[in-house]
Amino acid sequence: MKLSFDKTSLLIDGERRFLISGEFPYLRVPKSDWARRLDLFVECGGNCVASYVPWLIHEPEEGKILFDDCDERDLTDFIRLVDSKGLMLILRPGPYVYSELINSGLPTWLVKNYPELLARDINGNIFCRESVSYLHPLFLEKVGKWYGEFSRVIKPHLCTNGGPIVMVQVDNELIGAQEWHGSIDYNPITMGFGVKDGRYPVYLRKKYNKISALNAVYETDYADFSDVTPKHERDHGKSVARKMKDYHDFYCETIEEYAKTLGEILKSNGVDVPLCHNAAGPAMVPLFKGLNERMGGDFLLGVDNYYALDLNWAQNNPTPQYFTRVSFAADLLKNLGNPPVVFEMPGGSPSQVPPILREDLYACYMANLAAGMKGVNYYIFTGGKNLPDTGITCDDYDFSAVVSSNGKVRDTYGALVDFHKVLHDNEWLCGAERVASVQVGTEWQTLRGNHYAAKINAANTLKAQYYMDKCVTFSLMSGKYSSAYANIENEIDISKPLIICSPDSMSLKAQNNVIKFIERGGKLLLLSTIPMTDENFEPCTALYDFLGKSEFAENDSDSCVTLVNDRRVYGINCAKKITKLPGDAETFATDGTKTNVCGFKKRFGKGEVIYLGGSWLTTDFNQAEMTEDIMLYFGAVPCVERSNRTVYATMFRLEERIGIFLLNLYTGAQETNVIVHTENGKTDLGKISLKPMEVRFINVK
Repeated sequence: MKLSFDKTSLLIDGERRFLISGEFPYLRVPKSDWARRLDLFVECGGNCVASYVPWLIHEPEEGKILFDDCDERDLTDFIRLVDSKGLMLILRPGPYVYSELINSGLPTWLVKNYPELLARDINGNIFCRESVSYLHPLFLEKVGKWYGEFSRVIKPHLCTNGGPIVMVQVDNELIGAQEWHGSIDYNPITMGFGVKDGRYPVYLRKKYNKISALNAVYETDYADFSDVTPKHERDHGKSVARKMKDYHDFYCETIEEYAKTLGEILKSNGVDVPLCHNAAGPAMVPLFKGLNERMGGDFLLGVDNYYALDLNWAQNNPTPQYFTRVSFAADLLKNLGNPPVVFEMPGGSPSQVPPILREDLYACYMANLAAGMKGVNYYIFTGGKNLPDTGITCDDYDFSAVVSSNGKVRDTYGALVDFHKVLHDNEWLCGAERVASVQVGTEWQTLRGNHYAAKINAANTLKAQYYMDKCVTFSLMSGKYSSAYANIENEIDISKPLIICSPDSMSLKAQNNVIKFIERGGKLLLLSTIPMTDENFEPCTALYDFLGKSEFAENDSDSCVTLVNDRRVYGINCAKKITKLPGDAETFATDGTKTNVCGFKKRFGKGEVIYLGGSWLTTDFNQAEMTEDIMLYFGAVPCVERSNRTVYATMFRLEERIGIFLLNLYTGAQETNVIVHTENGKTDLGKISLKPMEVRFINVK
């Protein structure tokens, strides 16, 4: 079998099918039980397995790379057995694999004997023994040897040579090895500080062209780009923010360069199957915005979507907040050109508390499908014992997996059986698109800013994402107008209303796209603030000027009510009042005194803008009703109407086929009346009861 993909879905031998994969750690599972456990995965409906190939295990001593010398390293026999079962195989050779192994799967000799290749913080200090500087030349030299031997072993078994290996992953959860341990990388050798042709000086030269231009922005007096350091003790105010953003953008480009380098090493060694990578969660996807373009068309970016790995997580089961995150990830992946694939879907947990329950897992899987997921790899399908002194959490890596370390089939296996039946019975969903009535606009620089905004006191950058998660998303989820995230750096579809939770900064390109959207007849709900700077914190008032130059002042009212078209709405805090409306604008909202203006609406030919300032948090349905009224006014097309607003819904369409998901992501039973809206009218499904933590799919037509 061969695996390919387009923006819509994965294709297996050219046909749209779901990827149903389970992580199978050959090094931990007893070889004598490989066949039986693989049969269990086939029996529950799987079509692929995946496995890390840990460098730590296969090169225990430098220069001694071992394959097939013992059961735990017998990769070749494992590949042949997978092939005999009719399964596809995805291999993940790191260099990082994490997998609760020491050094995150890197050889101990590497991190112990070569401290110069470790990542450094901004002060030049090593901050973690296992955080390697990805592009350090010595590290790449060692990786090249590891990848070379790995490639030699797997090459005869690639699908292009008639074998089962359909994809290889480059590294694992990039950036996590550094960011999670306290810092991104500032290794001077890797980044080339102080060197004219070093990576950092070259990046700055490409961006600013002349050192005088950089000095004007940074408010510094550097003589050359090679003199610039990422430290900002000489800087203040805006220049600190600009320098930190520049370095973070540069750092993300080094990550893309690293992934590209790994891919080139594999390709040069004859690995000619598609490559992939897994972002370590929805919030990490924006950090890889350039990766698809850098890697080429034969590359798939996916995501990891866990809901609880230990007691430090905000929830113990897949909650509505979890659903908003996985929907966000699915939309971002599609914006980058990928079919949404979850490369690590929870099949268990490294912690015994909170417990992994069958009902929770099934709800998790169905919620991801309801968000648009087209492929999955369960981490992990089955567990086993660690080799001595290689684990960091346990000796027995059971992971509460659906098949335990000792081979016992757990009750959670039933969640896979039930889920796979839905997938196989509804394979048409592979080619279907999630229907959206409304676009929620954002841009990559805003989403990336959440990774460093707190350090530069860019509070409104964080606030914009907070609004999307806590206000707009839940208000729309609670109503009949479904939403999807749209990248406003690209041309915006005018057929659907657009909502933007605006930060203080928005790129000129995005501002101009929004202006064109309005001029072409688009309808915009602009929330929070009107951006006055671009992505580099420089003055940029294109959208403000277009809207008509309103004026603001501090709101001195104590009113806790906002009046929107005479509707009393609570929970909206307008810190500023509008003292001068744009020309030809009408008052849209005031506070409870009816004297302080908080919002306006204005027409631009067939286009229209409603602006509503301030911060708000969805705590009841008056905000959802307000949002629904605005979308109705804008002409949005409804999707699925429910009498119970805490039962959520998504709709999928493929030509004449329509299906909906109903989600009760709460621990009590609920019921709701359901009406499905299509271009042919309404379909009343009547009253539907949902069990606690139930996500149900219904074929409407």
